[in-house]
Amino acid sequence: MFWFGPLLCIASAAASGGSDAFDPFANATPVAVQSFGIDSDRDYDGLPDGWTRRSGDGFPNYIELRLDRREGHEEAGSLKITPDGAPAVLYSAPIRIDSGHLYLFEAFLRTQQLRSDAAICTVSILDGRKVRIGRHVSTAVSGTQDDWVRVRVGPIEPITGQRYLVVGCHLVRGRGIDLEGAAWFDDLRIGRTPHLSLAGGEGRFLRPSQSTSLGVNVTGLESETSYRLSLSVRDVAGVELDHTDRDLAVASIDPDAEPEQFETPWAIPGTGTGFYRIEADLKHDGRIVARREAAFVVTEAGPPPDESPFGWAFTELPRDMTAEAFAVAVTDAGLGRVKLPLWREASDRFAAARAGDIIDRLAEREIEVVGVLDPPPDELRRKFAADWSGTGEIYQLSPDVWSPSLAPLVARYGARVRHWQLGRDGDASFPTIGDLTASMKAVRQSFDRVGRNTQIGLPWPAERPLPNLPGGFVSVPTSEQMARVGQGFDATEVWAAVRPLPASGNHYAHRAADLVRQVVTARAAGASAVYVADVLDSETGLLRHDGSPTELLLPWRTAALALRGSIDLGPIPLPGGSRSRAFTGGDSATIVVWNDEPVTETFTPGGLPSVIDVWGRSSPLSPDPETGRVELTVGPSPQFLVGASGPLLRWQSEAGLEQSRLRSQHGPQPQAIVGVNPFGQGVSGTVTLKLPRGWEVDRVTWPLRLAADEAFRIPFTVSLPADASLGVHDLELEFEIQADRSYHFAVKRDVLVGLGEIEIEVTGQPLPDGRLEIVQTLTNLTNPPETLNFRCDLFVPGAQRQRQYIVKLGPGRDTKRYYLPNAKELIGQELRLRAEQENGRRVLNYRWIIGDDDRPKSIDLSSLLSVPQNVSEL
Repeated sequence: MFWFGPLLCIASAAASGGSDAFDPFANATPVAVQSFGIDSDRDYDGLPDGWTRRSGDGFPNYIELRLDRREGHEEAGSLKITPDGAPAVLYSAPIRIDSGHLYLFEAFLRTQQLRSDAAICTVSILDGRKVRIGRHVSTAVSGTQDDWVRVRVGPIEPITGQRYLVVGCHLVRGRGIDLEGAAWFDDLRIGRTPHLSLAGGEGRFLRPSQSTSLGVNVTGLESETSYRLSLSVRDVAGVELDHTDRDLAVASIDPDAEPEQFETPWAIPGTGTGFYRIEADLKHDGRIVARREAAFVVTEAGPPPDESPFGWAFTELPRDMTAEAFAVAVTDAGLGRVKLPLWREASDRFAAARAGDIIDRLAEREIEVVGVLDPPPDELRRKFAADWSGTGEIYQLSPDVWSPSLAPLVARYGARVRHWQLGRDGDASFPTIGDLTASMKAVRQSFDRVGRNTQIGLPWPAERPLPNLPGGFVSVPTSEQMARVGQGFDATEVWAAVRPLPASGNHYAHRAADLVRQVVTARAAGASAVYVADVLDSETGLLRHDGSPTELLLPWRTAALALRGSIDLGPIPLPGGSRSRAFTGGDSATIVVWNDEPVTETFTPGGLPSVIDVWGRSSPLSPDPETGRVELTVGPSPQFLVGASGPLLRWQSEAGLEQSRLRSQHGPQPQAIVGVNPFGQGVSGTVTLKLPRGWEVDRVTWPLRLAADEAFRIPFTVSLPADASLGVHDLELEFEIQADRSYHFAVKRDVLVGLGEIEIEVTGQPLPDGRLEIVQTLTNLTNPPETLNFRCDLFVPGAQRQRQYIVKLGPGRDTKRYYLPNAKELIGQELRLRAEQENGRRVLNYRWIIGDDDRPKSIDLSSLLSVPQNVSEL
């Protein structure tokens, strides 16, 4: 049996660091302790008194399960299970519990030579008839553990009707069979803490300056004990905005009675736009014995869904939200669509009714529902192995096997749900289906019996080529994959399922920035819908089961509202090198901008711009009254510049140079400035070309007179200097135009010198004798093939040039070596390599600065060159 005694729980390092740290196990009130010493077996049957071994099918008695008198966690004695190809479990006697406390369990386990099997502990919750109504499982311990491993379960939330708790010590089977090894269990402890709950409040989504109230319920306080209830509100950075304390004194309590309940209201003042966390701490003698957190967001009211392409994907229905509260959360989050798992729920009367209620509430708000056929009904799931690859295995079988289980689904939801996805996002099993088209057709026929034009789609792994599903869709798990596949197939919609970074090990600001960048990448790649995968996930989710938002909900909402109904214009080059993406929705446009390092950008967005950070906080911008330019401080966190001029950003996005590459050769080359006037009226003005030093053109300024939507092409010729380097060069087009008002703006464009016909590579190596060896490799890639002769000169400051010749180089490579004395004295010096074609027009120039690297081994440009200059084609 369990012995009642002290609950020895060691606080974590974080918990010992200060009064604000909280470890629920550290200050729990002891309920029961079980150590498997000599006193635990008073009837000498080899098992602890009061415990029961499970027997029957699948649990043979030949598995050795007994007390070990020698091994133990702190003292001699433990429970030992020896594997022999089958599972085994030992259960404690029922322990009386109440509904007013949170319960916690911990134990110490050790294993030896378990390759497939594992040791776990379970905590089962029973009702008054001792029927199990809840079950909790510890982490598994396997392999060989030289030290005892502590496992914990809880805090366990109360379940209506709970009366007893039973602990189980299990040896569970894996994929293989273990015939040797052992698992030990010792020092099982149960504790309890008071239960804090936060109720009330007019919702989790508030408007600026709107106040709300919160009910704080406390149960399970110990008899004749004084407590202090501390309540605070903090912003996303953890800064405390409001605080109050309440003292709670408890008189003598009948130990057999249900715990007394205390309720205290708290008015929360109105706040500005942002994410806020409510913390309720119950303290005794300065120590936190219970904590409860909730969260809410403050936002301006958003527009109606209006077929927004942004949505959430659920792998389970939220447990603690009403259908109305769920619909309100979806609407306030800026969504236009939601993926819900409906297949298994359709066969359960209560679950189906709840799912139907949610669908109805979403339909009232014009939110599109996508039914997800995962998880499947239990009877269908049992036909497959426990470690199956995914729901794609179902559709490899004849429709006669799985089609009947769709009947309840079609009957309940077929008339209300038009989109169906065959598996959850991230399921990689569908490429294994032999005849995917036939399987999709069979599923569609099942739903079309209700007379709707059903659209069927499926999840698809990132590493596989996309299938062509006319009239259907594929859901790709990452926005990076969207960037690779582009627009997908004309007949197949491509949806993106983005997954935020986990909370563990990542700062909230980094997670928010990453989520927004994923959304922007997906929309820029042409995704017709963008979903957050597994919205209720404890690590990556945006919502809790009780409706509380996480830190990532506001960044998601900000991106969804800023980019809905918009068309990608592409990047807008900025002078400070910040990354950007522009989206237009008619006459208005949005620019998303960020930079790894803080920088101030100056550019011309037009319109009446304001900037919104990822938390939804808006600030107006003040354009220069003469030029229309604005200054914006940019950093790693993306910002949304909204209210920009759509036509002006289209002009900046589409204007450019006709030739993005030029030959590395003497003489004039054709080029042209191209673009279109996207303003809905005629414009006049000028465009001025600003070139790199030494480049020559026949003129630099041209007049513009354009009708609405008129395209323009301004031809000119450009000549490169003899020392023009291979690689990327910046050119600038400066426009001064008069449209609805005057605009003065610059468009930067890159031109690559070198067509890839000739490649040159340079590496360096300091030699043991102090010299620097420069290795030049020139590759002839001409097509049709040419035979080339080059004169190569290495220019070193303060030294005579070194010259070598490349003679009759056909397709292939030629290597030359140069040697320079005193390698260390060359650090910081600029070197130039020039390869000029004899009897030809190609001139290859290569510049670099010698870096401080004297390692005695071959080094490439990344280590040899501290400041690469105009280096490309390598």
